[in-house]
Amino acid sequence: MKQVFHKKMPFWLDIKIRVRLVFACVVRMQKRFAFLGGLLLVPAIASLVLLIQTDSASIPTAGDTARLVATIRAAQIDETEKAAGGIYHMKRIIEEGVHKADFVTHTTGEKIITQPRRDIVETWQHNDTALALIESNQTERSFEVFLSLEHDGVLALHHYGPKDEERTSQRVVYDAAHDLSSLYASYSSLERPVVPVLPVSAELVAIDQENNEARFSYSPTEGLEIIAIIDLVTKLMTEELVYVEIEEDRFEMTRIRYSDRSVIPAEEFGSVFDPKKYAYVQVL
Repeated sequence: MKQVFHKKMPFWLDIKIRVRLVFACVVRMQKRFAFLGGLLLVPAIASLVLLIQTDSASIPTAGDTARLVATIRAAQIDETEKAAGGIYHMKRIIEEGVHKADFVTHTTGEKIITQPRRDIVETWQHNDTALALIESNQTERSFEVFLSLEHDGVLALHHYGPKDEERTSQRVVYDAAHDLSSLYASYSSLERPVVPVLPVSAELVAIDQENNEARFSYSPTEGLEIIAIIDLVTKLMTEELVYVEIEEDRFEMTRIRYSDRSVIPAEEFGSVFDPKKYAYVQVL
Protein backbone atom coordinates (compact mmCIF):
# COMPACT_ATOMS: atom_id res chain seq x y z
CA MET A 1 0.00 0.00 0.00
CA LYS A 2 1.25 3.46 -0.83
CA GLN A 3 2.04 5.56 2.21
CA VAL A 4 -0.08 8.71 2.08
CA PHE A 5 2.46 10.65 4.12
CA HIS A 6 5.39 9.65 1.92
CA LYS A 7 6.30 12.52 -0.43
CA LYS A 8 9.06 12.87 -2.98
CA MET A 9 11.80 15.24 -1.85
CA PRO A 10 11.80 18.54 -3.83
CA PHE A 11 14.56 18.44 -6.43
CA TRP A 12 16.29 21.63 -5.24
CA LEU A 13 16.47 20.31 -1.62
CA ASP A 14 17.81 17.01 -2.90
CA ILE A 15 20.62 18.86 -4.69
CA LYS A 16 21.59 20.80 -1.55
CA ILE A 17 21.83 17.58 0.45
CA ARG A 18 23.92 15.96 -2.30
CA VAL A 19 26.35 18.88 -2.25
CA ARG A 20 26.84 18.56 1.50
CA LEU A 21 27.42 14.82 1.16
CA VAL A 22 30.03 15.43 -1.53
CA PHE A 23 32.05 17.76 0.67
CA ALA A 24 31.76 15.40 3.66
CA CYS A 25 32.95 12.55 1.45
CA VAL A 26 35.85 14.64 0.14
CA VAL A 27 37.03 15.43 3.68
CA ARG A 28 36.98 11.74 4.60
CA MET A 29 38.88 10.83 1.41
CA GLN A 30 41.51 13.46 2.08
CA LYS A 31 42.22 11.98 5.50
CA ARG A 32 42.21 8.39 4.24
CA PHE A 33 44.34 8.87 1.13
CA ALA A 34 46.61 11.74 2.18
CA PHE A 35 49.69 9.53 1.70
CA LEU A 36 48.89 9.27 -2.05
CA GLY A 37 49.10 13.03 -2.48
CA GLY A 38 45.40 13.26 -3.27
CA LEU A 39 45.70 11.52 -6.63
CA LEU A 40 42.94 9.07 -5.82
CA LEU A 41 40.55 11.95 -5.12
CA VAL A 42 40.43 13.19 -8.69
CA PRO A 43 38.22 10.50 -10.29
CA ALA A 44 36.07 10.22 -7.15
CA ILE A 45 35.33 13.95 -6.98
CA ALA A 46 34.76 14.14 -10.72
CA SER A 47 32.18 11.37 -10.62
CA LEU A 48 30.36 12.92 -7.65
CA VAL A 49 30.26 16.36 -9.24
CA LEU A 50 29.00 14.84 -12.47
CA LEU A 51 26.21 13.15 -10.51
CA ILE A 52 25.12 16.48 -9.04
CA GLN A 53 25.28 18.34 -12.35
CA THR A 54 23.27 15.66 -14.11
CA ASP A 55 20.59 15.62 -11.41
CA SER A 56 20.34 19.45 -11.13
CA ALA A 57 19.57 19.68 -14.82
CA SER A 58 16.58 17.38 -14.49
CA ILE A 59 13.13 18.69 -15.28
CA PRO A 60 10.93 19.10 -12.18
CA THR A 61 8.02 16.72 -11.86
CA ALA A 62 4.39 17.80 -12.06
CA GLY A 63 4.23 17.61 -8.27
CA ASP A 64 7.31 19.82 -7.88
CA THR A 65 5.85 22.34 -10.32
CA ALA A 66 2.50 22.43 -8.53
CA ARG A 67 4.19 23.03 -5.17
CA LEU A 68 6.41 25.75 -6.62
CA VAL A 69 3.46 27.58 -8.18
CA ALA A 70 1.52 27.27 -4.93
CA THR A 71 4.35 28.81 -2.88
CA ILE A 72 4.75 31.67 -5.39
CA ARG A 73 1.04 32.48 -5.28
CA ALA A 74 1.01 32.28 -1.48
CA ALA A 75 3.96 34.70 -1.26
CA GLN A 76 2.25 37.17 -3.57
CA ILE A 77 -0.97 37.01 -1.58
CA ASP A 78 1.07 37.70 1.54
CA GLU A 79 2.72 40.67 -0.21
CA THR A 80 -0.69 42.11 -1.13
CA GLU A 81 -1.93 41.72 2.43
CA LYS A 82 1.18 43.43 3.81
CA ALA A 83 0.67 46.27 1.34
CA ALA A 84 -2.91 46.73 2.54
CA GLY A 85 -1.71 47.26 6.09
CA GLY A 86 0.67 50.10 5.30
CA ILE A 87 2.02 52.32 2.52
CA TYR A 88 3.36 50.19 -0.31
CA HIS A 89 6.46 51.55 -2.05
CA MET A 90 7.98 50.30 -5.30
CA LYS A 91 10.22 51.42 -8.14
CA ARG A 92 9.51 50.41 -11.74
CA ILE A 93 12.12 50.79 -14.47
CA ILE A 94 10.31 50.67 -17.80
CA GLU A 95 12.30 50.51 -21.05
CA GLU A 96 11.50 50.02 -24.70
CA GLY A 97 12.32 46.49 -25.85
CA VAL A 98 15.08 45.47 -28.21
CA HIS A 99 12.61 45.01 -31.10
CA LYS A 100 10.68 48.28 -30.75
CA ALA A 101 12.44 49.80 -33.78
CA ASP A 102 11.73 46.66 -35.82
CA PHE A 103 8.06 46.82 -34.84
CA VAL A 104 7.81 50.47 -35.90
CA THR A 105 9.42 49.60 -39.24
CA HIS A 106 7.03 46.67 -39.67
CA THR A 107 3.93 48.78 -39.01
CA THR A 108 4.92 52.00 -40.81
CA GLY A 109 7.05 50.62 -43.65
CA GLU A 110 9.76 53.14 -42.77
CA LYS A 111 12.96 52.76 -40.80
CA ILE A 112 12.66 55.34 -38.05
CA ILE A 113 15.47 55.72 -35.54
CA THR A 114 15.25 57.50 -32.20
CA GLN A 115 16.74 57.26 -28.73
CA PRO A 116 15.11 54.48 -26.69
CA ARG A 117 12.72 55.72 -24.04
CA ARG A 118 13.20 54.89 -20.37
CA ASP A 119 10.71 55.77 -17.64
CA ILE A 120 11.56 55.40 -13.96
CA VAL A 121 8.37 55.35 -11.89
CA GLU A 122 8.59 55.39 -8.10
CA THR A 123 5.25 54.85 -6.41
CA TRP A 124 3.62 54.87 -2.99
CA GLN A 125 0.05 53.73 -2.37
CA HIS A 126 -2.38 53.28 0.50
CA ASN A 127 -5.89 52.19 -0.46
CA ASP A 128 -7.15 54.85 -2.93
CA THR A 129 -4.36 57.29 -2.08
CA ALA A 130 -1.41 57.11 -4.46
CA LEU A 131 1.73 59.03 -5.30
CA ALA A 132 3.92 58.59 -8.40
CA LEU A 133 7.22 60.28 -9.20
CA ILE A 134 8.09 59.84 -12.87
CA GLU A 135 11.37 60.49 -14.66
CA SER A 136 11.50 60.11 -18.45
CA ASN A 137 14.09 60.87 -21.12
CA GLN A 138 11.73 61.11 -24.11
CA THR A 139 8.63 63.03 -23.04
CA GLU A 140 7.64 66.68 -22.75
CA ARG A 141 8.15 66.46 -19.01
CA SER A 142 11.42 65.00 -17.77
CA PHE A 143 9.96 64.91 -14.26
CA GLU A 144 6.36 64.87 -13.10
CA VAL A 145 4.33 63.86 -10.10
CA PHE A 146 0.79 62.54 -9.70
CA LEU A 147 -1.00 62.50 -6.34
CA SER A 148 -4.44 60.98 -5.70
CA LEU A 149 -5.69 62.32 -2.39
CA GLU A 150 -9.05 62.86 -0.71
CA HIS A 151 -10.39 66.35 0.00
CA ASP A 152 -13.48 66.50 2.21
CA GLY A 153 -14.18 62.86 1.45
CA VAL A 154 -13.80 63.23 -2.33
CA LEU A 155 -10.84 61.71 -4.16
CA ALA A 156 -9.00 64.23 -6.36
CA LEU A 157 -6.03 63.95 -8.72
CA HIS A 158 -3.18 66.45 -8.47
CA HIS A 159 -0.36 66.92 -10.96
CA TYR A 160 3.01 68.62 -11.05
CA GLY A 161 5.29 68.63 -14.07
CA PRO A 162 6.32 71.65 -16.12
CA LYS A 163 7.11 71.04 -19.79
CA ASP A 164 10.86 71.22 -20.29
CA GLU A 165 11.47 69.04 -23.34
CA GLU A 166 10.22 68.70 -26.93
CA ARG A 167 9.12 65.46 -28.52
CA THR A 168 10.58 64.70 -31.91
CA SER A 169 8.46 63.47 -34.80
CA GLN A 170 10.23 60.11 -34.49
CA ARG A 171 9.27 59.88 -30.82
CA VAL A 172 5.63 60.61 -31.67
CA VAL A 173 5.62 57.61 -34.02
CA TYR A 174 7.22 55.33 -31.40
CA ASP A 175 4.75 56.38 -28.70
CA ALA A 176 1.86 55.85 -31.10
CA ALA A 177 3.05 52.25 -31.52
CA HIS A 178 3.14 51.80 -27.75
CA ASP A 179 3.31 54.50 -25.08
CA LEU A 180 5.15 53.39 -21.94
CA SER A 181 2.93 55.60 -19.79
CA SER A 182 0.02 53.25 -20.50
CA LEU A 183 1.74 50.74 -18.19
CA TYR A 184 1.26 52.94 -15.13
CA ALA A 185 -2.00 54.66 -16.06
CA SER A 186 -3.54 53.83 -12.67
CA TYR A 187 -1.11 56.28 -11.04
CA SER A 188 -1.96 59.12 -13.43
CA SER A 189 -5.73 58.76 -12.96
CA LEU A 190 -8.24 58.12 -10.18
CA GLU A 191 -8.18 54.42 -10.93
CA ARG A 192 -7.15 52.46 -7.85
CA PRO A 193 -3.58 51.12 -8.27
CA VAL A 194 -2.80 47.51 -7.42
CA VAL A 195 0.28 45.59 -6.32
CA PRO A 196 1.82 43.75 -9.32
CA VAL A 197 1.25 40.02 -8.91
CA LEU A 198 1.22 37.02 -11.20
CA PRO A 199 -2.16 36.57 -12.97
CA VAL A 200 -4.06 33.37 -12.30
CA SER A 201 -3.88 32.54 -16.01
CA ALA A 202 -0.05 32.59 -16.03
CA GLU A 203 1.61 29.25 -16.75
CA LEU A 204 5.09 28.11 -15.74
CA VAL A 205 7.29 27.74 -18.82
CA ALA A 206 10.83 27.42 -17.45
CA ILE A 207 12.96 27.25 -14.31
CA ASP A 208 16.39 28.87 -14.44
CA GLN A 209 18.26 27.17 -11.62
CA GLU A 210 21.49 29.05 -12.32
CA ASN A 211 19.82 32.44 -11.72
CA ASN A 212 17.26 31.06 -9.27
CA GLU A 213 14.34 32.30 -11.36
CA ALA A 214 11.09 30.95 -12.75
CA ARG A 215 9.49 32.19 -15.96
CA PHE A 216 5.75 32.36 -16.46
CA SER A 217 3.77 33.24 -19.58
CA TYR A 218 0.33 34.78 -19.97
CA SER A 219 -1.60 36.47 -22.75
CA PRO A 220 -3.92 39.36 -21.76
CA THR A 221 -5.23 39.55 -25.32
CA GLU A 222 -4.66 37.91 -28.68
CA GLY A 223 -1.30 38.79 -30.22
CA LEU A 224 0.18 39.86 -26.89
CA GLU A 225 2.36 37.70 -24.64
CA ILE A 226 3.92 38.68 -21.33
CA ILE A 227 6.78 36.76 -19.75
CA ALA A 228 6.91 37.28 -15.98
CA ILE A 229 10.12 36.48 -14.11
CA ILE A 230 9.78 35.36 -10.49
CA ASP A 231 12.64 35.35 -8.00
CA LEU A 232 12.68 31.89 -6.40
CA VAL A 233 13.99 33.28 -3.09
CA THR A 234 11.38 35.98 -2.46
CA LYS A 235 8.77 34.37 -4.79
CA LEU A 236 7.95 37.90 -6.06
CA MET A 237 7.91 39.29 -9.58
CA THR A 238 11.14 41.03 -10.59
CA GLU A 239 10.62 41.63 -14.31
CA GLU A 240 8.08 41.46 -17.14
CA LEU A 241 8.80 41.29 -20.86
CA VAL A 242 6.03 42.35 -23.23
CA TYR A 243 5.94 40.72 -26.67
CA VAL A 244 3.72 41.54 -29.64
CA GLU A 245 3.09 38.75 -32.14
CA ILE A 246 2.07 39.49 -35.73
CA GLU A 247 1.65 36.35 -37.79
CA GLU A 248 5.08 34.66 -37.56
CA ASP A 249 6.92 37.72 -36.24
CA ARG A 250 7.51 38.29 -32.53
CA PHE A 251 8.69 41.64 -31.15
CA GLU A 252 10.00 42.42 -27.68
CA MET A 253 8.28 45.76 -27.09
CA THR A 254 8.86 46.57 -23.43
CA ARG A 255 10.80 45.51 -20.36
CA ILE A 256 9.58 46.32 -16.86
CA ARG A 257 11.80 45.77 -13.83
CA TYR A 258 10.37 45.86 -10.32
CA SER A 259 12.67 46.84 -7.46
CA ASP A 260 12.93 48.57 -4.07
CA ARG A 261 9.79 47.01 -2.62
CA SER A 262 8.97 48.07 0.92
CA VAL A 263 6.03 48.68 3.23
CA ILE A 264 6.08 51.95 5.16
CA PRO A 265 4.03 52.31 8.37
CA ALA A 266 0.64 53.93 7.78
CA GLU A 267 1.55 56.48 10.47
CA GLU A 268 3.80 58.18 7.91
CA PHE A 269 0.81 58.94 5.66
CA GLY A 270 1.04 62.71 6.16
CA SER A 271 4.70 62.99 5.24
CA VAL A 272 4.54 60.62 2.26
CA PHE A 273 1.40 62.11 0.70
CA ASP A 274 2.14 65.72 1.51
CA PRO A 275 0.01 67.93 -0.82
CA LYS A 276 2.35 70.88 -0.25
CA LYS A 277 5.57 69.17 -1.31
CA TYR A 278 5.13 70.21 -4.96
CA ALA A 279 3.27 73.01 -6.71
CA TYR A 280 0.36 70.73 -7.59
CA VAL A 281 -2.51 71.62 -9.87
CA GLN A 282 -5.75 69.68 -9.39
CA VAL A 283 -6.65 68.04 -12.71
CA LEU A 284 -9.54 65.77 -11.68
